[in-house]
Amino acid sequence: MIVELATMDDLPVLLAMRTEASAWLRERGVDQWRDPWPNHEAMVARIAASIRAGETWVIRENPGDTIGSGMGVAARDDRVVTVAWQ
Repeated sequence: MIVELATMDDLPVLLAMRTEASAWLRERGVDQWRDPWPNHEAMVARIAASIRAGETWVIRENPGDTIGSGMGVAARDDRVVTVAWQ
């Protein structure tokens, strides 16, 4: 498994994953992510900005194969590094 920062090349896959997750939630009666917020263009711009800011990570089984993603903030104290996935 490879965990690395997303690049703009990952944007289409990340958008497709978001759409798939939305459908999966909807099938289970969960209204989260039903509609892009506030609209599709703004959602794409927000995800792209997160990629450019180095806030979006992807998980790959093999180089070039994205199988998951997350947005996280790493916090460090003197003993450990904690990553909070959102």
